[in-house]
Amino acid sequence: MKKTSVILPLVSLIAGSQIIASPFVIYDVPDITTVPSTLTPNSANSSFYDNNGIWLTMTVPTVTVISDGSYPGGPDGTFQLNTSDFYLDRSALIYTQGLFSNGNDVAVAGVGSQSNAPARFSFGDTIDSSSLFTGGFNYLELAGGPGDSYGNWNGYGRGAIGVSFPIAGEIHYGFIDITMNPDETITLHGYAYNSVAGEGIQAFVIPESSTVSMMAGLSVAMGVFFVRRRRA
Repeated sequence: MKKTSVILPLVSLIAGSQIIASPFVIYDVPDITTVPSTLTPNSANSSFYDNNGIWLTMTVPTVTVISDGSYPGGPDGTFQLNTSDFYLDRSALIYTQGLFSNGNDVAVAGVGSQSNAPARFSFGDTIDSSSLFTGGFNYLELAGGPGDSYGNWNGYGRGAIGVSFPIAGEIHYGFIDITMNPDETITLHGYAYNSVAGEGIQAFVIPESSTVSMMAGLSVAMGVFFVRRRRA
């Protein structure tokens, strides 16, 4: 059978699934990996890097994949994952869209030589008001290529990026579940936040919505089984 090649448009919208596990709102998206970009920095967003990559908004289940350098923008709570080949050493980056004064921000390590680089949260770690946030850096380096040791994600693997953002003027905390690959590309698995303003959230592996549905169905089935057994 002949294989058919599918070419994605330069701007793609990829829909995810919303999972409500009160007070948490969880978005499971199909695993998406950044494609290294060699575009000259785009002045549309006054940044040093181009706009190619994965754009997500913490309150929306649809992510936007940009590969033509266009600037999609976005409301508060929007972040971009980008792998840039523009400089000598490849860089894995996260960009914050929106005003820092509104509370849009990324949690950083706060200690050591990588203090201003995004912190790498393990699953089970808490992101809340005690986490240290940048306070004003749009583009932050997660990991660098062979000649660039900067960043807290150079050990690669899966973990969480802590973020904060406003909803109706109140700060909410969340995280982005990613895998940092050995070639400095970034795979997005999903993201989640606490719907209660000011309350923290423990990072966890974003479950697949199909798995959650299956488990919910199994729980209902087991409940019916035990009810019937008791009545028997």
